[in-house]
Amino acid sequence: MQDCWLIVFDKVFNLTPLVSRRTSEEIMRIIEHAGDDVSVWFDAVTRDVRGFLVQAGWFHALTASPCRRRSQVRTFVDPVTQRVAPYTPHGRFLHVPAPEGAGGVVVPVPWWRDAALEVGLLTKAPRRLRIVNSLANTEHPILVAGEATVAEIQTFFLECNAHCRSYTWKAFVGGRFITLDPGRTLGDNGVADDTAEAAALGLDPDLPGYQTTLLLVYNDDLTTA
Repeated sequence: MQDCWLIVFDKVFNLTPLVSRRTSEEIMRIIEHAGDDVSVWFDAVTRDVRGFLVQAGWFHALTASPCRRRSQVRTFVDPVTQRVAPYTPHGRFLHVPAPEGAGGVVVPVPWWRDAALEVGLLTKAPRRLRIVNSLANTEHPILVAGEATVAEIQTFFLECNAHCRSYTWKAFVGGRFITLDPGRTLGDNGVADDTAEAAALGLDPDLPGYQTTLLLVYNDDLTTA
């Protein structure tokens, strides 16, 4: 399998390196749910508590925090053994310990606790942007995380314009165009998001009038790429 991602309590895990190495019933359970939110497999009480650093795109990346609780697989009391065991009614999945006496390899760090496999969090506030290049007279609609800074949006936009950091990025705020602070989010720059209002009115938030327009102003300097 070329691409396998799972969501656990809004955290996004890239399990591609694990599922591409071998096949087993436990791995097939993961592949069957690729792209799904599998939070129901875990105990909500033990979900992680940690800080975050925003990253451009749909996800914002995680950073370590001294305050952290590790997610645990849901459990139940086995009516036969009267012992606490993992609750996996749809079948045991990767890194869940085998039943007592069944053997199997114990993994020191299961995938849902492995920071190396965490690629970020689902954004709570996606923003629809319309990037207008005043020099080339072109525009590109993109979707980014509302938590992303302008600098991170620029990084995300490099695929559309490799020289986009050589432009001054502006937005229409308070009746005039202002230069955006790259280190701040659009909201912190005072750029309102009207999509929630449009949705509340039953209007299509994808309409151009409800997309946030950012203007790229040519600086006569294409040294930044």
